[in-house]
Amino acid sequence: MNDFHILTLCIEKKDVAGAMRVLRDKSEFAMRKILEKLKVRVPALTGRAFWHDVQRWLLAACRRGKIQHESVRNRSAFQPAKNQASQSGCAGHDQAGGASGHVARSHQYAACFKTSRRDLTGEPHLINDTSFGYELKTPDPVKMDAGIYTGELKLIVGPGGDIDFGDNFQASDTELRINIALSVNHELKLTTTADAHAVSLQPCASGRICTADEGSANWERWMINQVTPELTGRSDFSLSSSGTFTVYLECEQQSGPDCALQSDNSPSQTVPVQSLLTLPNNIVDSFTGSVVSKRRLAVGKDSTKNVFTANSFVGSRAGSIDFMISQKDVDTILKTRPDTYRGAVTVIFDPQLH
Repeated sequence: MNDFHILTLCIEKKDVAGAMRVLRDKSEFAMRKILEKLKVRVPALTGRAFWHDVQRWLLAACRRGKIQHESVRNRSAFQPAKNQASQSGCAGHDQAGGASGHVARSHQYAACFKTSRRDLTGEPHLINDTSFGYELKTPDPVKMDAGIYTGELKLIVGPGGDIDFGDNFQASDTELRINIALSVNHELKLTTTADAHAVSLQPCASGRICTADEGSANWERWMINQVTPELTGRSDFSLSSSGTFTVYLECEQQSGPDCALQSDNSPSQTVPVQSLLTLPNNIVDSFTGSVVSKRRLAVGKDSTKNVFTANSFVGSRAGSIDFMISQKDVDTILKTRPDTYRGAVTVIFDPQLH
């Protein structure tokens, strides 16, 4: 396959680097022949001006993914300015600095150039303090998964390449690779008060949280009607999150998937206590997208359940954990009265970090 066919395929595939490699070792005469075969009208330019226009045309053709039978040079092409000692710029973009400053910055993929103030033919010239700036455009960061995102930019160095120091420049390495890494970690901040660390469960109607005074009244009511109540309590917190996290339990005592409370009178006697999580409305279930209200937590981390994601970032929203002992287990507790059941429940908020 000859250079003509390779260049045509690179343009159709929008492969800028591949197209530049075809040009890398070509003479001006050979490049003119390739362009003529492509039925592209070649201007009567020579040297650096010719290669700048060829590069501009090639970048435009790769962006389109096809070859248009037109002149390589049009009104937007650069050419050496008359009666000017030096020149720099980017086609159709903002410029920074003057003739003695740096090459202009470009916010799009377009050729920038700078010419010398004087003829350097036959003498060495040092080019230093070269740097690249870039602008990274990302999706909504809140909707990005935590992790490390990597990419690579390949630049061709040499005549007709992305970095061109003139027709006589011979690069020791014709390819420059710039590796870019983006690390995304989301915020997770949980705030509680001292009162929220100790919860006293009170007898209460199903689905309700009762105060200590209401609990005393409900015990008196049970003495009369013998209708066993649930025992409930609540621990409040404030949560700020911008990413994904998992919530699970660690226990002093355990009963099945739940933590348990232990009898002071009979240490071998335990009853399960359910832990029910409610989160701010901006945090939803990662799999279903539903809001999280009284979601039952389980012991141990499980990546298939109780995984939550912030669909927008709002700082310091209220959430809660309700603790509940069912009527059946309250009946078990009453068999050993007077007694106290106690235990420690640790709720783990585990963010995705990289």
